[in-house]
Amino acid sequence: MIRRYHFSKYAEPMGFDGKDFIGLSGAPRKKLAALIPSLVDPTGMKKRWGLASSIRAYNGELPDEVHEFSRATQGDYRLRRILLREGSVIEVTLHFEKQLTKSLQ
Repeated sequence: MIRRYHFSKYAEPMGFDGKDFIGLSGAPRKKLAALIPSLVDPTGMKKRWGLASSIRAYNGELPDEVHEFSRATQGDYRLRRILLREGSVIEVTLHFEKQLTKSLQ
């Protein structure tokens, strides 16, 4: 299934130490924008068509906004993407970036 959605990619470095991304599930866009001042409004985002399977949230919902980050960090975690549907956060994807070999030494 193909889906149309708003898309924005953030390439600039961002540091989010001390910010609560875990508690954002279900939060309104306004709360997210308070944490990320450079967050682009849907009217300023690119419109894309893509496979629903590539943007589907873990809970099965399909977003209408996809925000991707390439250089955003929170300690040892890297913020990858935030999905919104109807103005509310439905998913925040963080990846643990610390190398396993360093922690085993």
